[in-house]
Amino acid sequence: MRRPGNLRRAFSLLEVTVVIVIVGILAVGVIPALGSTGGARQAAAARETHRLLTHARTFAMTTGQPSGVIADASTGTLTPVYIPSGSASIAAMRTSTGTDAVPLVIGDTFPGVELLSCVGGDGSTGLVRLWFSHAGTPQVRDADGTLTGPFTQDASISLTGGFTVAVRRVSGLVER
Repeated sequence: MRRPGNLRRAFSLLEVTVVIVIVGILAVGVIPALGSTGGARQAAAARETHRLLTHARTFAMTTGQPSGVIADASTGTLTPVYIPSGSASIAAMRTSTGTDAVPLVIGDTFPGVELLSCVGGDGSTGLVRLWFSHAGTPQVRDADGTLTGPFTQDASISLTGGFTVAVRRVSGLVER
């Protein structure tokens, strides 16, 4: 004999089935979204690379000081640099808050994304220096920052996912 206070409750087969169907419908929508995060990171890395190069070009044009980005495919880093007025040495570019800009490590900032290759405006590969003049035109400079001439070809930085950011040899236009 059961007492009314000791009733056992359980889920019916219908209730369990409804919950499984709802979870299945939600999973169908979530799983593709999880797969697209890699593509979003790749696109974000390309935008950030484009932004750094555009910033270097704009900085050179507004300050009159040669500036650029040192891109190193072996370490996956992009380092914004410039040559301060009255100086013959390369320095880290300053941020809007007045601090030195730090190198951007693509793989750390955008997990799963790699800087695959870098080609300089002089045909060099691996570690390249992409410099801009006060007019925004691209320049070839050596490791010390000494001007050696204009670009002889377009420069490019290639990232995972088929993303490429290019610097046009004549105008210095940065495209992705």
